[in-house]
Amino acid sequence: MITPAFVIDEDQLSVRVAAFQHAMERVWPGSIIGYSVKTNSLPWVVAWMARHGVCAEVVSDDEFSLATRVGHDPERIIFNGPVKSREGFVEALRAGSIVNIDSQREIRWAIEEAAELPDSQPAVGLRVNWDLDTEVPGESTSGPAELRFGFSHISGDFDGALFQLRRGGVRVTGLHFHATSVTRSLNVYRSAARKAVDVIRRHGLDLDYIDLGGGFFGGEDPRYPSPDEYLEGIRQVLTPTVDPRHTRLVIEPGTAFVAAAQDYFTTVIDAKSARHTRFVVIDGSRNHVDPMWFGAKHTLTIVSDSDRTVKHQTICGSTCIDLDRLAELDEHPELREGDTVIFRGRGHYTGTFDSQFIYYLPPVYVREISGDLRQVRERGTTERYLAGNVWEQQ
Repeated sequence: MITPAFVIDEDQLSVRVAAFQHAMERVWPGSIIGYSVKTNSLPWVVAWMARHGVCAEVVSDDEFSLATRVGHDPERIIFNGPVKSREGFVEALRAGSIVNIDSQREIRWAIEEAAELPDSQPAVGLRVNWDLDTEVPGESTSGPAELRFGFSHISGDFDGALFQLRRGGVRVTGLHFHATSVTRSLNVYRSAARKAVDVIRRHGLDLDYIDLGGGFFGGEDPRYPSPDEYLEGIRQVLTPTVDPRHTRLVIEPGTAFVAAAQDYFTTVIDAKSARHTRFVVIDGSRNHVDPMWFGAKHTLTIVSDSDRTVKHQTICGSTCIDLDRLAELDEHPELREGDTVIFRGRGHYTGTFDSQFIYYLPPVYVREISGDLRQVRERGTTERYLAGNVWEQQ
């Protein structure tokens, strides 16, 4: 295996997806699980989801095109996001995708589509903006700054959007809620479900689906809800207003599926000592495991036969940036050239945010259920980097 490289554990991926599928079938049969493509848009992952009965949740024309290209039927795609193109919006609508509106221009396009095809009466969902932080303070990334997506039921934007669509001959058959949770607790989903019930009652909606978005935890940790606990909690709030036999529940896990199923493998290239610190250089980079440079804490597995303990070591990346520092080790065996440093659970967003700063994209491998290691993305090359570019040469 060439390092640095991402390695996906197919068995772990299967376990996490199956946990949500089984819970959904038990709690709300016949509903929809859509994989959040932005979380890790590697073609192998997106295609794997299609083969294993998971729909695709996309938020751009590019993601819609990718999903269809690798095997997702348009009727099994959920198209969200505020910046769809008109062409992409109309294509998805006509193809039977679930399309959740999140901008004023999409309202116009839907009405124009209804006028152009009066016999079809297009159906859409509306994304709802609600006062999450007042209901569950400290649970969302936006906090008091308010959610930025959706049509607000407080300002009247939601009422206006619903009125325009109904008057224009467009059926509103779904509601969409999503908020990025910093706690991954059930409170955010209960809040969204309560607001869904309120909106349904207030407007007399007869819905085909309620989409409560993603942000779920996936794994075995007693501090967080299990898939069954998430879905049971949601069902308790939605019923009896919402009949599971008539209205489908939609969820959009991403991190819950892929986070723990992918690791980042690196090799120690060099080490040298300064006054107080031994600086260990690996062939990987912080850009691959902490792409937004938030200071993410990593779970490491180190493979080394060293028997000498060093007081303090800093693991540094391969770029020429001083802040490319990934981890601090205290009273740890001395790392040497050729040792392996594995960053566990680096499958969510880090792969999608892959940087080509200084180095091309790293390869990706899959450890298949059989135990075999298979390469599913080659390391980037100069030829691929230049493809589609134009330049002048002396």
